[in-house]
Amino acid sequence: MPIAAMSQSAGQVPVPSQFATAHNIFLAAGGAPALGNRAKLATNMSYDSMYHALETLTQYHLVANPASSDLAMETSIHVAVGNAGNQFNSVSLRLVVRDTKTQTLLWILDEPLDGAFREKTFQKNLDDAASHLAQDLKVLSEGREPQV
Repeated sequence: MPIAAMSQSAGQVPVPSQFATAHNIFLAAGGAPALGNRAKLATNMSYDSMYHALETLTQYHLVANPASSDLAMETSIHVAVGNAGNQFNSVSLRLVVRDTKTQTLLWILDEPLDGAFREKTFQKNLDDAASHLAQDLKVLSEGREPQV
């Protein structure tokens, strides 16, 4: 079944209630392992972009200690490589969300990340992707699945 047909036939299903009930969130930097010697810079840039995007969400408050959070989030740059020698690569800004109390994985959100030759362009692309991820979190907090 094609993916488009699957998404159209799926009905409204519940999302984890922690998205709606959480108040405090903690953000961790998960890295950018595929970027070699630029990984540290990319990790810092992606963390900064995601942090600022999360600050715009009024339903959550960012905290500096995971023990005082309801949700723990990890941001990273993720690279998916095609199989069987295929040259297709897909780069995305990823946000992994876990329930702090149980360490249960609640959701993984990916937003495509456009390539860039200049650092300033890369930062803009990260900011755009982080903004989209923050909006997906807002949708989840409203009890709905983010649109594809």
